[in-house]
Formats: sequence, structure tokens, C-alpha cells
Amino acid sequence: MRVVLTDDDADKPLDDTTAAIVFRAVRELLVNALKHARSLEVKVSLRRTEDYLEVVVADEGVGFEPEAVTSRPNGGFGLFSLREQINSLGGTLAITSARGQGTSACVRVRLKGAG
Repeated sequence: MRVVLTDDDADKPLDDTTAAIVFRAVRELLVNALKHARSLEVKVSLRRTEDYLEVVVADEGVGFEPEAVTSRPNGGFGLFSLREQINSLGGTLAITSARGQGTSACVRVRLKGAG
């Protein structure tokens, strides 16, 4: 699997806890793409939007029904746990996917010292 990274080069300061959770989120999303998407390429983009960091992980793989895996705990770090951890920071995890149409996951967290 090829990973294509884009960054807007804007300053994106994060506290240590937020940085660790964002790192684990991106790692989990990449592992999920590798294991399940059957896509040859995944795009990761980082950008600053006002006082937030937005990280988007997107593939053109087989897709899935997001409600089936994000609305219940599954015993591992998984998407449910990921969403809970990001929400605990006041952030959001939005997943858009459909069978046969790929998946896009957007992690949005407040930057250190913002508002």
C-alpha cells in the first residue's frame, strides 16, 4: 500500500496527550485501510483550519457501513474506542464510507493554546 502525505505547512501545536491520540488514530486508520480496504493507495492530509488540526485519511477501497463498527465497542482500540478518545479531547471523528466507494475519516482536534 502506498501512502501519500500532504500538509499545508501551517503551524499545528498540540499538547502531548492530543498528539499521542492523533498519532494512534492515524495509525489505526492506516492499519484498517491495509487490512480491510483492499486499496493500493491511501491519502493522508494534515491542515490547520482556524484553531483546529484536521487529519483526513482516505482510500478508494471496498468501503463499509460506518454505523456497523463505530456505534458499539468491539473489545479493541477499534473505531468505537478511537471516537471515544477523540471525543474526550473535545474533538470529532467523522467517517464517510459506502460499500464499493472507499472510506474517508476526518479527525478534528483543537490546537494547543487555541481559543
